[in-house]
Amino acid sequence: MSSLQLKEVNLETLNKAIDGVIYEELNSTLLYYLQSCVNCKACEAGCPFVPTSLKYSPVNKAEIARQLYRYRFSIWGKTVGRAIGGSKKYLKLDEAETMIDYIWHCVNCGSCMFVCPMAIDSGALIDLLRKIAFKAGMVPKVIADIEMLENSGDYLKISSFMDAWNSTIDKIKEAIGRDVPLDKKGSEILLYASIYDVLTYSDVIVKTAKILDLLKKDWTFMSKPLGIRPPLGLVLGDPVGAIKVMEKIRSYFKEISPKYIVLISGGYEYPGDSGFHCELKYPDMN
Repeated sequence: MSSLQLKEVNLETLNKAIDGVIYEELNSTLLYYLQSCVNCKACEAGCPFVPTSLKYSPVNKAEIARQLYRYRFSIWGKTVGRAIGGSKKYLKLDEAETMIDYIWHCVNCGSCMFVCPMAIDSGALIDLLRKIAFKAGMVPKVIADIEMLENSGDYLKISSFMDAWNSTIDKIKEAIGRDVPLDKKGSEILLYASIYDVLTYSDVIVKTAKILDLLKKDWTFMSKPLGIRPPLGLVLGDPVGAIKVMEKIRSYFKEISPKYIVLISGGYEYPGDSGFHCELKYPDMN
C-alpha cells in the first residue's frame, strides 16, 4: 500500500464506510449485478488488466462487493456463506489492502459488461468499493491531490497546465491563420477540451479546429479549461466532488448554448449521467 501513498487504514472508519455505502447506495440495477453472476468468467476476455494477472478478473474484483452484500441481504450469506467465507460483514486489514489493489485496476471501460452473457457491469460494483475507500480515506494521495486541484479550480494557477493550454490556442491560431474564436456565445459548435486533452492530444485539437474552420463552421473554443480530466471525483468514488465540477461545465455549456459539442477524447463528460454509476442531482439552472 505504500506505493499508493495511502494513510494507515483505520478499520473502524472503514467499517462505518462499508455500512454507509452498502445500505445507502444499492438500487435495483446494482441488485441485479450483485445477484445475477454465474461465475462463467467470460468478462476476463474483455478486461485490459487480466493479461497482467488473473486476479484482476472483473468477477474477482467485484466479489468483494458481493461478499459484503450477501452478509447483509442474502439468506445464504447469513448462514452458509458466513461459514465458508462467501460473505463478510467487514474486511480485515489484508482484505482491505486487496480491495484497494483491485479498485485501482479498473478504468470503468465497460468491456466486461459487453462480453458478459448476463450484461453485468462489474465496474459499477467496483465503483461501490471506490465509494467505500473514499469515505474511509483510503485513496491514493496523488489522485486525491489532483482531484482537490480540479474541485477548487486551483489547477488554473499551475503554470505548466496553463502554458500547455495557451500553447494549444497559439497553435490553433497559426493553423487557421486568424484569431481563435473563444467563448463565443451562440456558436453552432463548441470544441471542448480539458487539461488532459491538451497535454495528450494537442495536435488532434489543432487539426480538429482547422477542419472546422476549413468547413466554414461557426465554432468556438474555450479561453480556459474547465477541469483537469473532469470529473475526477468519479474516479475516486466522490460523487459530491464530481457534481461540483460538472455543475461548472454544465453552466458553461448553458452560457455558450452551442448546437453541438465536439469532444476530442470522450471521457466522463461524453456519456453524461448514464455513465456515472450514480445519480448526479444538479440544481435547476433555468
